[in-house]
Amino acid sequence: MSITPSIPILHGRKGTDLRVFGQELILRRATRQEHHIPFPAIARVHFTVLSGGVGFTFTIAAWLLAPEGLRPWRLPRHGITVTAEYAHDSAQPWLYLYSDLDGNVWRYLDSSGLPALEVSYDPRDPAKAVRADGTGRWIPGILPLSAGIVGLLLLVAFLATPFMDLGTTGEEYRNQYR
Repeated sequence: MSITPSIPILHGRKGTDLRVFGQELILRRATRQEHHIPFPAIARVHFTVLSGGVGFTFTIAAWLLAPEGLRPWRLPRHGITVTAEYAHDSAQPWLYLYSDLDGNVWRYLDSSGLPALEVSYDPRDPAKAVRADGTGRWIPGILPLSAGIVGLLLLVAFLATPFMDLGTTGEEYRNQYR
């Protein structure tokens, strides 16, 4: 009794079939032409495509999210700091209101429950405010930082793939069993 499961033969169009034989896939066409594809070659292609595609995506995401992650660190030093008063709105118990230099009233959402808190806002865009005391400063920065690290590591793996030995090539594999 065999403990390995049987691997089916996949039949395609026009007499084409794909089967597993040993450590390779055999693609047989209707013209009786066979192509032997070793598993390490398949793994290399998958590794290259996945590391390049995912690495590029994560790096772009980190690049786009970096300004949002840096805002809590930049605004308390370079923005305008004002006091935001609790709005006493039963529909939105986390609502605070603050005014900019022009007298416009802006909303700030915070779940602290304090009667008033200090917020810093950007004078070019007063709607974007952060707490001046630094509470919650790490949360928006963790996502871009971790995405950037993962993305850069995957891009390094993608760029290093041509120099890595991920197993025997198809030609070397065929020569082993001749």
